[in-house]
Amino acid sequence: MSNVYVLLLCLIAFASAAPQGSLPLFVQEPMPINPVCLLAPINPRVRCNNFSLKWYYDARTRDCEKILYSGCGGSKNLFNSENACERLCDHDNFDSYESDEDFHDYPLPTYKYFSIGK
Repeated sequence: MSNVYVLLLCLIAFASAAPQGSLPLFVQEPMPINPVCLLAPINPRVRCNNFSLKWYYDARTRDCEKILYSGCGGSKNLFNSENACERLCDHDNFDSYESDEDFHDYPLPTYKYFSIGK
């Protein structure tokens, strides 16, 4: 029985002597934002009078926002629905997907394995 205690003591001593900074960690890498999502939704110099409600991705708030679109001067960062905007741009919005099919198409985050220390 004393051999078990000696072995346990050796394991504890070995674990405490190991460099503490070499423990592996999983770190989530942020997903790259599609360049379309960084465009201004509307060119302010162009005006029309065919107003409709659209959606665009706001990189500052990291969310899809509503916008009243005049019908002219829109960029590719202008979507007909919130769901279409979220599918392309809002990668951290899980609750926007209403069906299992939509959820399975959701791009999952990637993880990088590395160790802390020198």
